[in-house]
Amino acid sequence: MNKDLSAALLLHQQGDLVAAKKIYQAVLADNPDEFEALVLFAMLFIQENEYNNALVYFLQAEKCAPFHPQVQVHLANTYKLLAQPQLALQHYQQALALQPDYAEAHHNLANLYVQLQKNNEALTHYKKAIDLKPGYVAAYNHLALFYLKQNDFLEAKNHFKIVYNIEPHNVLACYHLGNFALEDNLLTQAIQYYEQGLEGDAQYIPILTNLAATHLKMADKDKATMLYKQILTIDADDAITHMNLAAIYLLDKNHRLAIKHYSLILQLDEANFNAHFNLGVIFMDKEEYGMACEHFQTATALLPENADAHYNYATCLLKQNLTQTALYHFQQAVKYAPDNEIFNFRLAAVSGSYAPPRPPAQYIQTLFDRYAERFDEDLLGSLHYKAPDLLCALLKEPLQSIGLATVIDMGCGTGLCGERLQASGAHLIGMDLSPGMLAIARNKKIYDELIEGDLLDILKTRAFAADVLIAADVFIYFGDLSLLLELAFHQAKTSGWLAFSCEEGPDDDTFHLATTGRYQHPKAYITKVLAAAGWHLTEDQRVILREQQGQPVLGRVYLCQKKCKITEV
Repeated sequence: MNKDLSAALLLHQQGDLVAAKKIYQAVLADNPDEFEALVLFAMLFIQENEYNNALVYFLQAEKCAPFHPQVQVHLANTYKLLAQPQLALQHYQQALALQPDYAEAHHNLANLYVQLQKNNEALTHYKKAIDLKPGYVAAYNHLALFYLKQNDFLEAKNHFKIVYNIEPHNVLACYHLGNFALEDNLLTQAIQYYEQGLEGDAQYIPILTNLAATHLKMADKDKATMLYKQILTIDADDAITHMNLAAIYLLDKNHRLAIKHYSLILQLDEANFNAHFNLGVIFMDKEEYGMACEHFQTATALLPENADAHYNYATCLLKQNLTQTALYHFQQAVKYAPDNEIFNFRLAAVSGSYAPPRPPAQYIQTLFDRYAERFDEDLLGSLHYKAPDLLCALLKEPLQSIGLATVIDMGCGTGLCGERLQASGAHLIGMDLSPGMLAIARNKKIYDELIEGDLLDILKTRAFAADVLIAADVFIYFGDLSLLLELAFHQAKTSGWLAFSCEEGPDDDTFHLATTGRYQHPKAYITKVLAAAGWHLTEDQRVILREQQGQPVLGRVYLCQKKCKITEV
């Protein structure tokens, strides 16, 4: 190699392609058939993604050395890059005809056969390459990927382990071995592989992404967050990382940062369904229903068959009194998820087509779990909630006459009734379906016992002998009250008391499901089912229970006493 070509090669290796190109051109101007200059100049064009220019110089090199197997491989690689696989195949085969023990040619030919979906031929040439060059890491890695694509996970894992034993910091091997460990829930082992891979390439984003996911699985959100932020220093536009960070912030209810990252995703891809959907969820949680509707509307347009998007959009529309549009999207939600009990319940409420006897338990649990942290503030503040005070006022005299009473707070929630009953010295038993609400109540240290579960199931399976049962805004989540009142009757001691609130409805003798998803019970219906269950109505009052969107919610509070049923002989 002459002095000028050596200088060009050094510049080329150092990455100064502009300077190297000038020298290659000068050398070839003096000697157009300089073989090494032709090959090196062609390889420079490959680096610059100028494949047609590279082909010109490789073909010129072939004319200078028609039996040179390496030139045939270069030509084959270039034709492959130019999406001309048949020409690539011819030149790989020609290279092997010239040099049958050319391991790199077998390897590259195997890769081409994978692309052409000729799996048997690919496998043959991968194995031949490895036989000729036992430590051939690239061939082992590609063979492992071949097995992975064929769902032969054992062979894939075995071949990645061979690479790992040769090169313990090989990025591809460490990445996939880490993935195998993660899938097997071997989290510590997965972290070990991933961290070793990062020693080979500290900026390999797939490893950083899965390492963060592993730390999340180990409940180490801080470490995962740090790794995701590290990825963004490498690629600020990595949408998957923005999505992962946003998801962490969303779970932490850090709405500001979640919105930031979802918004960045939309700058990269304004038609990203997940970003629009989750922004809708955030604004719905913030009770900014107009903003939520904008994102859910886009989400339903992007993915019309997504039932959750239609359901959430309908819920937000309903909050803005856009009932007819909400009805359409509840219908769409049921269309795409016909077996979803919650969607069917909400559709029934808005359409008025029928009133199921009670809502799905999951609907109630989810509703109050999401609401638990701000329940007291919202109800007592903005909604001016009065039911606990009204019911406890009704129970003042009965509690005084009983003395140390046992009180069951049915659907106790965060303990608003319990706080008002605590001064009576009663033994307080709270029960609720929502773990989130019970957690708030537990922290208040009001109740002697708290029970999580479905109210009917608890009353069926436990015995309490209660002096008093109280239910503030609980019956509004039951349609047919017959069984509930009967179970309450059997839990009450002789002459025991029951106090509860109901929303008023149409003036008839049956229950109704309102568009809010809550039930209304006219006085005529309450009187009928109380008598059937054995309760004696001693007092009722027409009251304002709370406010809803600035309007009073009318209802009644009832006080009843147990009377013995007379069975005819």
